[in-house]
Amino acid sequence: LDGAWATATAFGEYGTRANSGVRQHPPVLDGADSALATGTPVVALPGGGPTAYEMPMLDEGDRVRGVFVAAGGSDHAMAWLPLDGLHSHWPTVLDRLRTADSLTTRSNAMRVRGVVRAVPVGDHAVFVQPVYEWGPAGAPTLAYVAVLFDDSVHVAPTLGQLAGRPATAGGTARPRAPDAGSIRELYQSMRDALRRGDWVAFGRAFDALGALLARGRP
Repeated sequence: LDGAWATATAFGEYGTRANSGVRQHPPVLDGADSALATGTPVVALPGGGPTAYEMPMLDEGDRVRGVFVAAGGSDHAMAWLPLDGLHSHWPTVLDRLRTADSLTTRSNAMRVRGVVRAVPVGDHAVFVQPVYEWGPAGAPTLAYVAVLFDDSVHVAPTLGQLAGRPATAGGTARPRAPDAGSIRELYQSMRDALRRGDWVAFGRAFDALGALLARGRP
């Protein structure tokens, strides 16, 4: 990742022998909230290849001129994908994607935005941002994916559904409800430990019960 960033920065400063007329730089802001600001915009390449690190490159007016892609794997290939036609203004892209929250139904959990990804499609860019719900306990879960294309914002529970796939094709299965017998067993272990005054055993049973119940949340 460090090598990809250094190469992209050098490319933006000096260009290539064939194209060195526009100075470019990676964006300072990636659209993510502070809790996820260190996330890496990794994408899966078509055909089952390695994952790749991508970053949009902006000109001095903060317009997206193209996407720099560094593929992983043993070859560590890098590519420059220029965008033709009207170049999107990066700060406007971030603002437009933030409006996607008004198109969805909120829960009580805090919502956290991930890194905005710029995906070349033809000679244009599609901008994709995952948004997570993060409760006070447990790991974040995907709330929706927002996509900006041709000045229109769309949202869906998964990226696959935005692409027109059925919900079962790219989604995850609903977790099975915890077994009632296991719940009763752990609850009884807590009661027995409390009766004995064994706080270590009580804490272990309590944590195990919490983990069991958390696995059953959709």
